[in-house]
Amino acid sequence: MLNEIKIHGGKVTLYTERPQGKYSYYTLICTDIDVDDDVQTLTLISNSHEIEADYVMYDFRSVKKQFPNVETLVITEMVIDVYVSNMMFPNLKQVVSKNKTYLSGGMLARKCNDGQAILQNVFCHSKDYVIDMAGITKIEDYAFEGCQSENIINTGDITSCSKKSFYGYPVLFNEQKYINGVFTIDNRILVAVNDDSVVEIPRDINVAVDNLSFGEDDNKEVIIYDINQLRYIPGIKCKLTIKDTSYLTFLQMQDILNYACRVKELNIVDNPFYCTVNNAVFTKDKKVLVYFQNNIKGRYEIPEGTETIWDNAFYGASLSSVKLPESLCYIHANAFCECKLSAVEFNHTMTHFEQCCGNGIFSSCGTFSELEIPGYVKSLSKNMFSNSKINKLVLNEGLESIESGALSGYMAQEITLPKSLKYVGNYNFSQATVIHVTGKRVPYGLLKAVMSTYSYRKDDSEIIITLIVNDKTYYLPRHMPSKLAARLDELFSFYDVVPEDEIDGLFQKDGMNAIDKSLRQDMMICLYDITKKDCYKQLLKNAKKSIVKRLFENGDEKQLIRFFSFGFFASKSLDNFIKLASEKEMVVLVSYLLEEQKKKSPKKSTKFNI
Repeated sequence: MLNEIKIHGGKVTLYTERPQGKYSYYTLICTDIDVDDDVQTLTLISNSHEIEADYVMYDFRSVKKQFPNVETLVITEMVIDVYVSNMMFPNLKQVVSKNKTYLSGGMLARKCNDGQAILQNVFCHSKDYVIDMAGITKIEDYAFEGCQSENIINTGDITSCSKKSFYGYPVLFNEQKYINGVFTIDNRILVAVNDDSVVEIPRDINVAVDNLSFGEDDNKEVIIYDINQLRYIPGIKCKLTIKDTSYLTFLQMQDILNYACRVKELNIVDNPFYCTVNNAVFTKDKKVLVYFQNNIKGRYEIPEGTETIWDNAFYGASLSSVKLPESLCYIHANAFCECKLSAVEFNHTMTHFEQCCGNGIFSSCGTFSELEIPGYVKSLSKNMFSNSKINKLVLNEGLESIESGALSGYMAQEITLPKSLKYVGNYNFSQATVIHVTGKRVPYGLLKAVMSTYSYRKDDSEIIITLIVNDKTYYLPRHMPSKLAARLDELFSFYDVVPEDEIDGLFQKDGMNAIDKSLRQDMMICLYDITKKDCYKQLLKNAKKSIVKRLFENGDEKQLIRFFSFGFFASKSLDNFIKLASEKEMVVLVSYLLEEQKKKSPKKSTKFNI
């Protein structure tokens, strides 16, 4: 419920409420007001015998009343905020501030701690009234509503204008004030654009109202003469023509054109250094592709004659596929990073990508339903398809090396590698557990790439590597320290046959202690289950008590049954485990142990002696 407070000898009525939990001091919010007709000076008081409060906020934004006789607004010391519309006081001439926050003058403007001065209201001044904006840095919504003045000067300090700062400004409806399709203030603030089919942005513009609309006509053409102005008008969706003759570096060009990433058509004309071809920005000789509009969808065939694609040229592009021209000989780092690509058509010129590409050229792209590396491609560069999801991968004979991270997005558990492959860098095939090598030796680096030191337990299919090479199958622990992995990698890369002792003795190497104990045990359980080798059997028997204890604590009933199936425990010792399993309500395990105990019990004789 609102409280009524009478001030000005009863000629002004304020309607107030106290906010809940927002302010630590006693603060009143005044949300409505009535003013008698004979009041010309309205004082917004803050602390007197009429109002007892530490601070007062006046918020009249939703009040639909007019007080045309008020000409002066006085703001007292402890007023913290004042929000009014121009139409509430249509004949206000001046603001008198006794307050550190608000400024005195012909407008309502407040100072901020960071030194900015924010214009809230200019009020409804006449056509010839001069509005001096010196010191004002920002204009808020509806500041010019109902104002008739056409003389706005000293706007040099203004850096931003809210989207609706000029809403309701009558001068905007005068078409004669639009020059080349645009309405400007002081020839430096872009306020509005009309429906002309071609609009030209003056060269001196360096501020624009937020989210300025250029209309819904995609065929409208916007012409700018200073490419840096795109920073202030990022909302262009129609045709954009840039007539700027200055030189920008490739990086500067990309940075600025990202503000125009939604334009329908991009054209650079009359520039001695750059040109455009089908929404792509090239050097003037069309040999270096510098930038591509990232809202263009579908397939893009890079023009013949292109020799170089610059860093990040297609960054974030919406293209689904791209064809590389035969003239192309170098692609810089991250050229197609974060595109939505699902297909790449290689050329025949670039065969050794580690020599003719930067890092991550197709990294973090979309999903490749099938990625086929042609046989004439000899190498894939570092992080070439890093973090790009690849559903199906075809590596043809001829591929010789895969650099670090080139195929990190390929998560298949079973892979087949061509005979020609000689090297695999780290961070490739990270999920592979079944590896078919068609050559006589394993590519150097492969085992280091797929083996990791992660200490958490995974399923059996993820903690053991099945390696098929030279018509022989090897079962290897997937997790091991990097030094042991490197040793194993060398053996398989440089020798046709690896002695079984080298594999069987892995868990007895000192370095394996660096791997989590439970993970080591689980890998040995899995390897023994597959191979039944004595080397694993003896290690498991030595650790059987700690293994069973851990599995019971983890409630791993399935793994317990598996471990008991190895027959490491005598019949009598199973009694304690049956009791423990019963307490933990492991019904299946109890049944299994009872059956095992029955099998181990000596059979009763059925013979009779006479």
